[in-house]
Amino acid sequence: MRNKKGFTLAELVIALLLLAILSVVIVSFSLTIHANIANFENVVETTDDMAFLKEMVVQWVSHFDSEDYLLTTDGENILATRAEAPSEQYALYLQETDATEGNGHELVAEYENWTGTYKTKAATGARFYSTTVGGNTLIKCSIEYDTTAANGKEQFELFSFTVGTRVQGG
Repeated sequence: MRNKKGFTLAELVIALLLLAILSVVIVSFSLTIHANIANFENVVETTDDMAFLKEMVVQWVSHFDSEDYLLTTDGENILATRAEAPSEQYALYLQETDATEGNGHELVAEYENWTGTYKTKAATGARFYSTTVGGNTLIKCSIEYDTTAANGKEQFELFSFTVGTRVQGG
């Protein structure tokens, strides 16, 4: 009987094939996890951006929610008009800017003595509608935002919310 020392060529080839298959599985799993993480980061960033935009709109409307102002919309703006001086008007709107940072849009909030802006990461358009119910104004805000996934496929969705006021100017 012959004493075997070492591995046969067939055993070495099978071992290398198993290692190659295992490597492919690990690399593909790693790439899938990386893509999912990038997509998740995009979703979190977009969600944070939309929450901040909503908070900014709510704060702006709350600032002008008094008997001194009449809140209306014209589709692209929310307008606060001073009841005693109709020529005195402030607006909240989304405008296009240069795209060196973010996606080239910012929310502009005009106040009596200053104007605030927020460069949005995801919003690409906004529409504002209002209706008066029982002396109160309801303002519906629809913000289109870019949810382009990590794979580069362009997708847009709509984020809508309603802001109610307590009083109407006048």
